[in-house]
Amino acid sequence: QGLQRTSRRGSGTMKFVVHKQALLEALQVVGSIVAPRAVRPILSNVHIVVNADGTGHVEATDLEISLRYRLPVVSVDRAGKAVIPAAPSASGLSQRK
Repeated sequence: QGLQRTSRRGSGTMKFVVHKQALLEALQVVGSIVAPRAVRPILSNVHIVVNADGTGHVEATDLEISLRYRLPVVSVDRAGKAVIPAAPSASGLSQRK
């Protein structure tokens, strides 16, 4: 069972399929270093990168520690990058069936 994610920010669309559990795990691990009330709002987010060759990762930083977690991508229709809020992403995904 896979999840399809599409991001429409910026100039293009990012579209890929990943197993829900793999994405949830990546968001939880990387999100663990994200401060809920960061001095800079961008630091409350995680960065998702999916490449055309099927590789991907989720990363975040608090400016002292940076963490990059490999994301096992099932398939890629359109590669791209997206920045999403850390907390709502993991909690919303874990509640989804």
